[in-house]
Amino acid sequence: MSSFSLDDKKDQRRVLQALTQAKIQLKKLKGEMDPGKNKIAIISIGCRYPGGVENTNGLWKLLENQTDATSLYPENRWGKNLFRNSNNGSKDKIHAKKGGFLKNIKKFDAKFFGISAREALNLDPQQRLLLEVAWETFERGGILIDKKHPKNIGVFIGISSNEYSQKLTKSGLSKDIDIHFITGNTLNAAAGRISYVLGLKGPAMAIDTACSSSLVSVHVACQSLLAGDCESALAGGVNLLVSSESTLSLSKANVLSPDGTCKTFDASADGMARAEGCGLILLKRLSDAQSNGDNILGVIEGSAVNQDGPGAGLTVPNRMAQEDLMHCALRNSNLTPKDISYVEAHGTGTSLGDPIELKALQSVYGVSKTKDDPLIVGAVKANIGHTESASGVLGIIKTILCLQKKEIPGQIHFNKPTPHVNWDSFNLEIPKQNRKWTLPNKRSTRIAGVSAFGLSGTNGHLILSEYSESGKSKSTLDAADSGAPKSIELGLPLLLVSAKNKRSVRSLLRTHLKILLSKSFETQEQEQEYLTRYCLSSQIFRNHFKTRVAISAFSKGKYSVEKVCQGIKNTLDRDLISVARSVPKLAVLCTGQGSSYAGMGQELYDNCPLFSEKIDTWEGSFNNLLKISLKDILFGKNAESLQKEAQYLQPALFALEISLYQFWSELGLDIHYCSGHSIGEYAASCIAKISNPEDMLPLVHKRGKLMDKLGEEGAMLVCMCSPKDIEQKIINKIPDIEIGLYNTPVNTVLSGPANLIDQAQAIADKQKIQNQKLSVTHAFHSKMLDPMIQPLVRQAENIVYKKARIPMASNLTGKLIPKGETITAQYWGDHTRSAVRFSQGMDSLSKKGVTHFLELGPMPILIGMGRQCISDMTWMSSLNPRKDLEENLSVTFSKLYTAGVKIDFQKLFHKVSHSILPQEYPVYKFDGKEYWPETDDVRDQRFLEKEKAQSFQSFSDPKNLSQSHTIPKVAPKLDIKYLESYLQRLIADLLGETLSDIDINVPFLEMGADSIILMESLSYIKRDFGIEIKIRQIFEDLGTAAKLSRFILDQNPQTFPKELNALNFNSSIRSEDQARSDSKSILDKDLETSASDSNTNSIAGFWEAEEPDAVELTQQQSEYLNKFTIDYNKRTLKSKEMEILGRPKFSDMRTAIGFRIETKEMAYPIMATSSNGAHFTDVDGNDYIDMCMGFGVNLFGHQPDFIRSALTNQIEKGIQIGPQSVQAHLVSEKICALTGMERVTFCNSGTEAVMTAIRLARSVTGLSRLVYFSGSYHGHSDATLGLMASLGKNPKTLPMAPGIPPEAVQNALVLPWGKKKSLEIIKNYANEIACVLVEPVQSRRPGVQPKAFLKELRQITLETETPLIFDEMITGFRIHPGGAQAWYGIKADICTYGKLLGGGMPIGVVAGQKRFLDRIDGGEWQYGDQSFPQTERTFYGGTFCKHPLAMAGALAVLTEMEKKGPELQKELNERTKNFTRSMNAMLSEYGTSMELVNFGSLMRFHFKENYSYMFQPLDMDLFCLHMISKGIYIWEGKTLFLSTAHTEEDLNKILNAARESIEDLQSVGFINGPGSKIDFSKNGRDHSLTIPRTTKSKTYSLSIPQEHLLAQCVSSSDVSEAYIESLKLEFSGKLDLQKLEYAWKKLIERHEVLRTVIDLYENKANVYSISDWANKFNESLSVDLVKESQWSQHVIFIQEQIIHFNTHLYYLIACQRTGDIWDIQMGIHHLVADGWSLGILVAELGSLYHDLSSELPIAVSYSEYIQNRKKQNQSI
Repeated sequence: MSSFSLDDKKDQRRVLQALTQAKIQLKKLKGEMDPGKNKIAIISIGCRYPGGVENTNGLWKLLENQTDATSLYPENRWGKNLFRNSNNGSKDKIHAKKGGFLKNIKKFDAKFFGISAREALNLDPQQRLLLEVAWETFERGGILIDKKHPKNIGVFIGISSNEYSQKLTKSGLSKDIDIHFITGNTLNAAAGRISYVLGLKGPAMAIDTACSSSLVSVHVACQSLLAGDCESALAGGVNLLVSSESTLSLSKANVLSPDGTCKTFDASADGMARAEGCGLILLKRLSDAQSNGDNILGVIEGSAVNQDGPGAGLTVPNRMAQEDLMHCALRNSNLTPKDISYVEAHGTGTSLGDPIELKALQSVYGVSKTKDDPLIVGAVKANIGHTESASGVLGIIKTILCLQKKEIPGQIHFNKPTPHVNWDSFNLEIPKQNRKWTLPNKRSTRIAGVSAFGLSGTNGHLILSEYSESGKSKSTLDAADSGAPKSIELGLPLLLVSAKNKRSVRSLLRTHLKILLSKSFETQEQEQEYLTRYCLSSQIFRNHFKTRVAISAFSKGKYSVEKVCQGIKNTLDRDLISVARSVPKLAVLCTGQGSSYAGMGQELYDNCPLFSEKIDTWEGSFNNLLKISLKDILFGKNAESLQKEAQYLQPALFALEISLYQFWSELGLDIHYCSGHSIGEYAASCIAKISNPEDMLPLVHKRGKLMDKLGEEGAMLVCMCSPKDIEQKIINKIPDIEIGLYNTPVNTVLSGPANLIDQAQAIADKQKIQNQKLSVTHAFHSKMLDPMIQPLVRQAENIVYKKARIPMASNLTGKLIPKGETITAQYWGDHTRSAVRFSQGMDSLSKKGVTHFLELGPMPILIGMGRQCISDMTWMSSLNPRKDLEENLSVTFSKLYTAGVKIDFQKLFHKVSHSILPQEYPVYKFDGKEYWPETDDVRDQRFLEKEKAQSFQSFSDPKNLSQSHTIPKVAPKLDIKYLESYLQRLIADLLGETLSDIDINVPFLEMGADSIILMESLSYIKRDFGIEIKIRQIFEDLGTAAKLSRFILDQNPQTFPKELNALNFNSSIRSEDQARSDSKSILDKDLETSASDSNTNSIAGFWEAEEPDAVELTQQQSEYLNKFTIDYNKRTLKSKEMEILGRPKFSDMRTAIGFRIETKEMAYPIMATSSNGAHFTDVDGNDYIDMCMGFGVNLFGHQPDFIRSALTNQIEKGIQIGPQSVQAHLVSEKICALTGMERVTFCNSGTEAVMTAIRLARSVTGLSRLVYFSGSYHGHSDATLGLMASLGKNPKTLPMAPGIPPEAVQNALVLPWGKKKSLEIIKNYANEIACVLVEPVQSRRPGVQPKAFLKELRQITLETETPLIFDEMITGFRIHPGGAQAWYGIKADICTYGKLLGGGMPIGVVAGQKRFLDRIDGGEWQYGDQSFPQTERTFYGGTFCKHPLAMAGALAVLTEMEKKGPELQKELNERTKNFTRSMNAMLSEYGTSMELVNFGSLMRFHFKENYSYMFQPLDMDLFCLHMISKGIYIWEGKTLFLSTAHTEEDLNKILNAARESIEDLQSVGFINGPGSKIDFSKNGRDHSLTIPRTTKSKTYSLSIPQEHLLAQCVSSSDVSEAYIESLKLEFSGKLDLQKLEYAWKKLIERHEVLRTVIDLYENKANVYSISDWANKFNESLSVDLVKESQWSQHVIFIQEQIIHFNTHLYYLIACQRTGDIWDIQMGIHHLVADGWSLGILVAELGSLYHDLSSELPIAVSYSEYIQNRKKQNQSI
């Protein structure tokens, strides 16, 4: 016998694997394997991938067409500068040209998921995308998700990056990190958020194994299902390329393909292409999916996961590991390599990875194949790119489609196979073209493998098979092949469409219309079958939201696609979409006798199991009591004769109506009220829960038997007139008859003996009263029934009567029997004898707010009478023999549905298989808004965010204007409307929404408010009303604004905000509001709110905004200000005297600008006598450096030689008004040459020029509406002096000031400056807009230069052919020879110029295209021919329009500019930039919050948090007055202009004057930045900084953010622990412990936060003095020395003390590890210091350790800072 040994480990592995496969095959042959055991069904797929792929149809189309979905990197994502080009080959640039990108990743339907705009902005778009795709996945599987009823579904998400947090950090949005930033950007929250938002209770895991993440997630999900952890599982992955860093890193590593394509398995493979995407699959155990009737798309046979382990490198693929992985997956699937006919490879397109993978595939699968039956291999990355953490699930989805379609798409970018493998020896095939997936006869099931390999070595392999049932393969992705199950006895021909807003409903309707119009059917049966499935899917496989539409599919007795399509079109055209804001009050009406017929209820019984079950429950009772079946009475063969006897008919009616009630109740209808008519009230009493149906049936039967025994024949007569008329005209003549029924106000029924009723009919005929005899045998509700009353009452006494639980309108009284009351047995006797007061009962129901009535009975009788009693109600019937059952039910269900009634459609039918859901049935259409941090300057965004709050205030009534321009204020009344408005504004502000989004009746939680936002809102309520409300109360009782406002009103608050419009919520509580302003969606908030809550005639003041409140000054400040005022008056005495003398006659607005009482004695202009260059002299002989420069007129300074010469020459020649100026043509030519405009005309001023430009645009377009922007100034013509009032459906503009009539601005539309929403409004109103008027850079906000906004505006105006006017009065020729047009690169249609152009002379210029300027003179024409002015002219004129001096000055300026060239502006702009930088450096040095911003040589001072034009804080006014006192002239508006005449010496003097002014003011406490402490006590102007020392211990209240954080920490120690900031350092060298402790002690003395303890009982912070701290916490002054082995334990111990606030809030620990290596860790609670502060503390500790004499920056007093914040909050 020969022997052999296996020394080679590879051989050993192969033998072992072969034996394992042989064992599996043997088990199969013996039939020992359960085919369904451990298998997982895939029942739904959701995906978003590049190429516009939004579903599996789109993906298959892309694959089948062999499409490359990659594209150029989107410029709006990262910008252009990050990419290499021919001119820039830097390694610091990304070299890849393309990638796979999704569209609109910035958009998200936050409201759908109950997420606030504030939170959405902080939410990683990957999490947003996952939420939307998760919802779509559940919908595609027909799974209803309801957070109120959680399901045991697991969530397993592959996700590897959180680049959005980098984006937020760069934008500044994360500066004030809150919980939303944390939960929105941590990977673990990706799965948890889906579970939380959708109400899923199974395991939730975020899995990061890099490129294999999503496949590994599917593997883990399968294991969880098999372990029984969940019933279903959602698994997959997501990947978005938000930030550029990772792509740049991969580019530097040469991982990326330069041309941006994955050339998988090709010889030219040179790297991967990055791509985005999201794919999710819904999984169930196969047996569960089969029993549930789920639509099974494919089956997971098994899977495996392993790791590369040691190899050539961390990121280098390991062939052996891949082979082991595939063998393991086969074992887990009980399959052999021969069973696998296709593998979806990892295949990234790298020259290293692809060959390794191919060799592994050959080794495992290829060896069992042949050339005739090869293993087919493909890779979807060639089409899409590498979607990384979403790539594995993409491979699974593609493979499922291949299994379903029985086709394998061709591999694109595969031209020449890679030379790195021996193809001749491989039994693998890479298909270049699409090919059918055929199988050899011996194999009947298609099975495939899918691979995904992680960058760090974690690999996954999964095996899929097609699903077959009874040996027959089902292509359930093509649902059109499957019919409706036979279990549906009744189809409801009603297409239901709902969403959370009308836009989504419209989008869904359009999609439905597109789908249905594309359908064609050969037979009516096919059409009916398809529509039955389609409509049924809308009813039971979709969630139903409050915005609803119900479209009938029934026409002429059959289902009709045409009917549905026409209904959709009508709904869209007529906007027939219902919004059910609240569930309507519903009453049921139980029909009386006279509505019966043979066969009543039979059709519903035969077709609806739910109803038949209710009828069948009566069989025992009827057989026992009546000795007959209920069904025999209703629709048996003898039904007609049986119904003639009351003893049978009345119980049958009673049972039918109770069954109908039970039918509707089980479907979910909430009945609020009930009523009946005559015998119908017996059923109504049971519905009201006064009695039980079982107890009531014998009474009803007794009533019928007693009536049958009545001997004398009676009759009843209906008269169509009022009861009063009946009494006067008939009863008075026949006293023995009486009114039996008060049906309606004009329908009265007489009851009595038959002969007397005949007489009554004769009288009615004679009186021409419409009448008709009823087909009855008895005179009901008359004295003829007296014999039966007592026996009936005796029977009624056998019933136990309970208190009503549903109010019932009584026939006896016409009034309600309310909840809690009941009746007695005598009631039924009186009820039988007395008249039925149905009309009065309907009136009682109407008064209770009932709007919907549903009749329970054989036919609609009562709803006809009800319509005559009360109008404007909704009437519905249960049964109607005059209509098809489907039609009648459709109408009723439609009315209920659109009213918002909750209906459980599942119970209407037997169990319905999910396979009936058409594959093309649309999923929800999300209404996304952009939530994205802008990359523009954060300061610019703050300008825009503050715009509305800083806009000029409204006057209440112009008649009340006083001499001081202050307006009397009427105190608002504190009522419910005020409080509701307050809460609307508060919640809108905190959620980041618009006022129109806040419904006071919608719960806060549904609007996206979480506990953090609710706690903030309660803080504001406490601030504004002095009422403390616990968060628990909000969750339990006060969950809506309506409830909360009522609660506040009931507390009778003594104080409340007097000016609701002026309330500022964000700025006083949290600082992240400024950062959030970077979001476009947040910037656009409040666009639809009113600028004034007063009436439409309210007027707003532009120049004289409301007088600022007086500032409370310290004694020191008052003394200083008094002294300064005296000195200022002395310096400028003559200016003030001249103002006093001139004021009685001279009305001058300059003295009123920015008037405030503190500076009243200095409120007068400086009177100038002479000027030259950059200087002027005042009447007192003071010299000034002029920074006003004629409001921008004097670009070249005062009296430059060339202008003075030009003007002098013209004066000498004369000032000829009338004859044309010889210089006008020359000036026109030069302006056209500089600006590129075609023609020019002249005006006297800028205001006239703007008026003319508007008129020209209106004359050309024939339109009237004018658009301009808030904050702009276009002169003082009435049309441009408007303020935005509202931007809703009917935009409104109000006059800006008294004297401007409302009609002057009624055609003006004032829009927010720089906001995207404004562009959308311009698009919407384009057909009305005559022109858009723009001040390219607003003079009050020169720092805001919205280039992108203006470019998009220009594009929109070009597309809509709307004239764009640039008002360049200030910017023209200053920023650039071509003005702002040239600087922005934007060509306007018309431009207006002035200011500097006239050289000091008044001038206005209109320049533009010929088609506009031709309206001045009719256009060009020639002499000597037949030409003439052909263009229709508008009116234009002016005496001084071409004044000779203005023309001379303009010509001189333009000539000088031509001479100097563009360097003139370039040099001046650069000088201004340097000056601004120097000024701001100085302002920052002094800790001020002031800044100087500029656009070119235009500048403006302002405080960073205040952008008001006229009213800066008192500190700013004092600063400007100090500058004037030091010889620097700044006018009241604070805008400055640099001229060519300003020298460097001038600029240095300005800087020195500013420095001295700041120092003077700060010495008495003005112009201090937060916490700024500058000591001037030493050496006069010593700039050294001192350390503030707390001499006494003190207590201060926590800030509101601190209160919120403390509440969270107290509620959970885990939360508190999470908020401990710590920093661990390694110290090398000899550590001087004594020196370290001394430095530590000095640091504690230096910083109050280190001497702060929290008092939990008082919610306060105790700040100890240095001495008190040393006495109380002496041990804290030392450094904790611990052994290395005790380090962790000690940290936990000390943190345990901190998190419960039992001691001080910091620690310092040192540990000697080995030799001179030390670990030093400092920690502090976030309640008093953030991570940035901790870094400062550590840095200062290091400085003090190395040099105790270190000069450190100022140590801010935190307690003073908090108190200042508190004061700010209280002052708002």
